[in-house]
Amino acid sequence: MFVISNKKTRLPIKIWLPGENNIEESCLEQAYNLSQLPFIHKWVSLMPDTHTGMGMPIGGVIATEGVIIPNAVGVDIGCGMGFVGTDLKVSDIKNLTTANGSLIQGIVGDILRNVPVGFSHHKNV
Repeated sequence: MFVISNKKTRLPIKIWLPGENNIEESCLEQAYNLSQLPFIHKWVSLMPDTHTGMGMPIGGVIATEGVIIPNAVGVDIGCGMGFVGTDLKVSDIKNLTTANGSLIQGIVGDILRNVPVGFSHHKNV
């Protein structure tokens, strides 16, 4: 892993590859552009499988503050996913426990158990 932080970056770009010569130039340009966005949180990351995408590198990872960018996860990932807003506040349930552990762990466990994902559930397009 190495880090690029230069005049083309507002925030650092962390790259999980041996060196800069292992990245497509157009992919790196996309990462530079992402690093300039005002809502990017801390840094841009590029995983070992990174390559040029449509504005966002494939294998790129970003955290944002105050915005959600659905296309940043890729147009082929998360198809059929839904966002459901609730009136629950994390601060209200963060420290609640059940007989089996924390309430948040229970909620996440239920989602992982009950939402079918992956090829073991979806054999056809």
